[in-house]
Amino acid sequence: MSTESYREDLEQLMQLQQLDSHVYEMARLERELPKALDVFRNDLQQAEDALQSFEAKIAEQEAEVRRLEREVKLEEERIQKSNEKLMAVKTNEEYHAALKEIERAKATNKQCEDRILEIMEAVEQLQAEKTTYAEAVTTKAKTLKEKSHEVGVKCTEAKNAQVGLEDKRKNFIVRIQDAGLLKTYETLRKKMPQAIVQIYSEFCECCQMAIPPKLFYQVQSMKSVNQCPNCLRILYWHPEAEKSAQTAAEKK
Repeated sequence: MSTESYREDLEQLMQLQQLDSHVYEMARLERELPKALDVFRNDLQQAEDALQSFEAKIAEQEAEVRRLEREVKLEEERIQKSNEKLMAVKTNEEYHAALKEIERAKATNKQCEDRILEIMEAVEQLQAEKTTYAEAVTTKAKTLKEKSHEVGVKCTEAKNAQVGLEDKRKNFIVRIQDAGLLKTYETLRKKMPQAIVQIYSEFCECCQMAIPPKLFYQVQSMKSVNQCPNCLRILYWHPEAEKSAQTAAEKK
């Protein structure tokens, strides 16, 4: 193969690599975008957990109120029975005993009723906080839904872009005449995003390792596939590009 033909193949390969970079980026987006939703899912889960915690506390307090109300009812029944005893007592001892039962029951009821008031005040506060967390759950659920839609649209766009790029890729491949060069490129790109690198001096632009003089001469001759001894990337040298790089360096 002539130097000119090989150079054309390398130039085609450089363009193919740019195309593959876009394909890789679209595939990365399609793969990574759904992961971005994890933040919103975690936010929603935390809000839901907090809401459930408040609901559990409220349920616990309300159960305690019901227990105390039952206790008050029992004490009221005791008071009623003790009042009935007062009507039938025959001795002072029985009379005073009945009075003590009534006082004790009333004292117990007072404690229960005070406790019920305390709990109801606490429940009222918990209900207010629960409302805040319920609103947060609604907001975060809405945000997650919106973000999921956005991600879905972007993933579809990325997937469609990949299809279009793959079609363009086929057109580039058929233009490359050196089958060995293409095979080497395809093998390398499975391991690294950048399989071919343009060099401007006796150093690999990717791994920064020095290129032996003999190999550098072979790269400049552009008659066969030459790879970096260290990173194995295909080396591509273009004299015009080297001149442009030198001119830019001199301007700095």
